[in-house]
Amino acid sequence: GFGDVIAGVRYTVLSGPALPTIDLIGKVKIPTADETRNLGTGEFDYTVRVDVAQRLGRFIPYGSIGYRFIGDPAGIDLNNQVLLNAGTSLELSHDFFAGVSFDYRTSTTDGAENPAEISPYFTWKFAPTLKMNVYSVIGLSNGSPDYGGGLQLVVAP
Repeated sequence: GFGDVIAGVRYTVLSGPALPTIDLIGKVKIPTADETRNLGTGEFDYTVRVDVAQRLGRFIPYGSIGYRFIGDPAGIDLNNQVLLNAGTSLELSHDFFAGVSFDYRTSTTDGAENPAEISPYFTWKFAPTLKMNVYSVIGLSNGSPDYGGGLQLVVAP
């Protein structure tokens, strides 16, 4: 079935040729998934995050720290999450990038192992304001899926 919708905004605080790029991000998870089919919680979630990246030639190392405020569905006790990410991207050409990212989150449930994952990815910027990400996920903890993947369309001004 159809899952939840996530909408977000990004504001660049600092950027320049020799400076790191620092972005503030806000996201909201809109509960559009069918909670009766266990596809979502039926609650809104809110995320705030700070991203930092620095171009070093064709490599772009990056990292982020954030916090997710989890909605409070009836009958389920969920914890908010601390979010950590680090990785690097390699510019293959003006429109193509490849990279790898490490993600760590605190668990949303007591007693569960914190999710930790490695995600190789490929990005194609096919228009000035559109790019497509193809990614895979390799779980590093029992709190993560063993493997996964996806496709993401990003619209940016």
